[in-house]
Amino acid sequence: ARLIQELLAEGGGARFQLECVDRLSAGLEYLVSNDIGAVLLDIGLPDSQGFDTFARTYAQAPRVPIIVLSGLTDEQLAIKTVQEGAQDYLVKGHVDSHALVRTIRYAIERKQAEEKLRGQALIFENIHDGIIVTDLEGNIIHWNPAAKMIFGYYQDEVLKKALGILSTRLIKGKLRDGRWTGEMNFTRKDETEGICETTVIPLCDEQNNITAFFGVSRDITERKQAEEALRESETRFRTLFEGIPDTVLVHDHEGTILHINEIGAQKLEWSAKDLVGKNLRDIVTPENRASIADHIGETLKVGWCRFETTCVSRSGWTIEVEVNDRPIKFGEKKAILRVARDITERKRAKQELQRSYDKLRETLITMINTLASTVEMRDLYTADHQRRTTILACAIAEEMGLTEEQFDGLRMAGLIHDIGKLSVPAEILNKPGSLSETEFNIIKTHPQAGYNTLKQIEFPWPVAQIVLQHHERLDGSGYPQGLRGEEIMLEARILAVADVVEAMASHRPFRPALGIEAALEEITKNRDILYDPDVTDICQGLFTEKGFAFE
Repeated sequence: ARLIQELLAEGGGARFQLECVDRLSAGLEYLVSNDIGAVLLDIGLPDSQGFDTFARTYAQAPRVPIIVLSGLTDEQLAIKTVQEGAQDYLVKGHVDSHALVRTIRYAIERKQAEEKLRGQALIFENIHDGIIVTDLEGNIIHWNPAAKMIFGYYQDEVLKKALGILSTRLIKGKLRDGRWTGEMNFTRKDETEGICETTVIPLCDEQNNITAFFGVSRDITERKQAEEALRESETRFRTLFEGIPDTVLVHDHEGTILHINEIGAQKLEWSAKDLVGKNLRDIVTPENRASIADHIGETLKVGWCRFETTCVSRSGWTIEVEVNDRPIKFGEKKAILRVARDITERKRAKQELQRSYDKLRETLITMINTLASTVEMRDLYTADHQRRTTILACAIAEEMGLTEEQFDGLRMAGLIHDIGKLSVPAEILNKPGSLSETEFNIIKTHPQAGYNTLKQIEFPWPVAQIVLQHHERLDGSGYPQGLRGEEIMLEARILAVADVVEAMASHRPFRPALGIEAALEEITKNRDILYDPDVTDICQGLFTEKGFAFE
């Protein structure tokens, strides 16, 4: 061992760090816990002899170069150790210092190169991108597993074959001009089409001559499809967004406009570009600015908000709009999508319709009053009865919460509910004594007669039907149709109770007034038999609790 140290020093190997052990067991233990560049192994050691010494050392450190240095000139042993993995077999006394140093350096350098190649191979085989190496003619000489995943071919299927089996777009001329990066279409083994992003660089020898081409390919088929789908989606969205005739805009939670369609901006006499960055306060009338924060708060709380507001154009004219707001995510920002529809013409038409309705209503009221006056000229008692009955019926209707349309219909019908009595002879209406059965049957025709008179008039309310049914009773004992329960209109059920109460409480030609108490007793006694129970209870309460009284 001392001799070897001296030989190494003489041969220029003084920079080696040497460690010496005199037993195989100690050497094997040292190999376990230390990074060794190379092993000089004497196969004749105190605790091990012959080839077994090498075999045990190699098994312990198969990647460490082993140089057998033996005093035995045994050609068979030398061949066997080299075949089994020894770096070299040197015989003591037959090697000088320089040769020994060269052998050790070569072993260490080879180990380093192999480790480097091993690391590169590990990356090469496990990288997710396809790696393809071709010769100058484009024939494939290496193909990693990722390339198989991309193109569908195993390495043994493509080795020594032209790259053209994958693509016709790679032109050798481009490769020879140096580095090339681009996208190319390819056909997989299963004949499906794909797109890959490829970078090709030339591999050169020490004289800078190109010897091969190294290509890295990444399958971008799904990405390109996703990009195309996104472009189509964006195109459809933009077409839809810009084609909607309403104003569509996106604003943040402070009301700042982030996006608006061109049509919507033009309605306000702006361009979309000019409106982005402005606030909603800039496009609504002053009286609507205070409600902006309330609408934003309601949208964020409930998830939507619908309301009407008034916008103002750049030149100052106003636009009535119906707004629908919903919270959305605009990029990374929380925002609100607003769709505003111009309802200016609709509102004007509605106002015009309301004016027409009001005018028609006034005309019909005049007509009703005229009809009532006709009754009054013939029979003052009947006219007064209609007016007082209407007052009570309207008071009941108000307590019951009837709609405005129902209320108006009831009031109009009440004022002329006995108009059919115009067909009854005056001597019967004003007869001071009891009526005969025949006379009473004539009286009972007045609802039908009134209906026949009124049905020709196109009222916006069911006036004729109410008049026809005001003598119907819940149990079917009324006239002229004998209707029961819910078959009778609510307005007619109200008018029936008011009619009975007023008639009993007032003076009639054939008898004196019976009074309110008798009238209330009548409807209470026949509650839910002849008269609607809810209407009866409310009528009772008007007199007993709320102080209602006929004039």
